[in-house]
Amino acid sequence: MPTLTWLAAHPAVVTVDSLGVVRSLSEGTGGISVAAAGLSGGATFTVRPRVPHTACMVFSKRRRTQQACATLSITMRERGVTP
Repeated sequence: MPTLTWLAAHPAVVTVDSLGVVRSLSEGTGGISVAAAGLSGGATFTVRPRVPHTACMVFSKRRRTQQACATLSITMRERGVTP
């Protein structure tokens, strides 16, 4: 199996370890690349401040239009770390 080489282009924003685990450090945009056996690839990550996202749905029932909204929040944690 070829060895994977990981690289963070903007380590002030995101870092990557030797297993490919990406961690966000600050707000901004950062790139991660990986190379092995002459092949390479990459991804761009955008880290934003914690802002709740509100999703709304408009629906009609018996010719009446209504709107329902909900605030969505997703929290990502490292594996094995509890708050």
